[in-house]
Amino acid sequence: MRDFIEITDFQDPELDVFARLTEAQLLNRFEPKKGMFIAESPKVIQRALAAGCKPSKLLVERSHCNQEAMEAIEACGIQRVYILRFNEHLASLSPCDFVKEILVDGLHARWVTVGENFRFGDKRAGDIKLLEQLGKEFHFEVHPMPMLFHTHAPISSSRIRHALAEGDIPTANYMLGRPYMISGRVLHGKQLGRTLGFPTINQRILPPHSKAKPAIEGVYAVKAHGIGPRPIEGVACVGRRPTVDDHGEYLLETHLFNFHGDLYDQDVKVEFFSKIRDEKKFGSLEELRAAIADDQLKAKQILGLRI
Repeated sequence: MRDFIEITDFQDPELDVFARLTEAQLLNRFEPKKGMFIAESPKVIQRALAAGCKPSKLLVERSHCNQEAMEAIEACGIQRVYILRFNEHLASLSPCDFVKEILVDGLHARWVTVGENFRFGDKRAGDIKLLEQLGKEFHFEVHPMPMLFHTHAPISSSRIRHALAEGDIPTANYMLGRPYMISGRVLHGKQLGRTLGFPTINQRILPPHSKAKPAIEGVYAVKAHGIGPRPIEGVACVGRRPTVDDHGEYLLETHLFNFHGDLYDQDVKVEFFSKIRDEKKFGSLEELRAAIADDQLKAKQILGLRI
C-alpha cells in the first residue's frame, strides 16, 4: 500500500486545490483510506474532506484544531489525527531534514502533492524542484497542483475574507467550495426574540471579552444543521443588537422557520447563503419587529420557500 500525503498552507492561493480532487481520481492510484494531509490550518481539512477523500491519517502543523474541523474529520471516517506542533525545531529544519524527518522517516511518504508555489523548510528555502529531487532520492513521487482561479485572480484566504466582509456571500461560498458556516452551542438568552414574535437560537461566535470582530456582520438567509434529519431554513443576524444593548457582545441570532423546540446547550451549524442587510439600530421595538418580519420574507424568497 502507498501513503498519499497532501501538503498545503491555508494562507497560500492553492488552499482549495485538494478539495477539487475527486475520490475517484485518488483511488485510481492509491489504496482507500491510506492518505495523509500536512496542513498549516485546520480549515484546509474541510476543503479536503469536501472532495470525498477518506484518509485514515491526518497531520496538522498547528495544534489548535477547532471543533468544526474535528467534526468534519470524524464524519469523513478518519481514524487517527496526528498533530505536528510548529515549534523552534520544526521551524529550523532544512528542506532536506524536513523531508527526511517528517515525510520519509515519520510518514513513509510514497506520493506527495503540493501547490505549484509551495515552499518549505527553514527560511522557505525549499521549492518544488528541490522536493522533486529529494523525492527521487527517497523514492516518493511529487505531483504539483496548479492554483485555482476565480474570475481574474487566484483563490486565496484574503479574497475569501474580503468577499465575506463585503457581504458577497455567493462569491465567498464559491471560493470556499461550500457555504460559509458558523457553529456553536446554543446559549440561554433574554428571550427578546420570543417577545417580538420571532424566537431565536443564540450562539457566541467569539471568545468572551474578545476585541476581535467576526468575519461577517448583518442579516442573512441561512440554513441550520444538527437539529433534525434535514437542514432548517431561517434568517440570522450577526451583530451586537444595538437596538436593545449598547455594549453587547457579538452574537449569532437565528430565527428558524417552522420550528418550535428547545435547543439550549445543543451544537448547531449555521450556513450562510445571502446577505439581506446591515445591522442597524432602530428607534423602537416596533420598528425592529417590522424589520425582522421583512427580513423573514426576503430570506424565504432567497431560499426558495413558499411565502
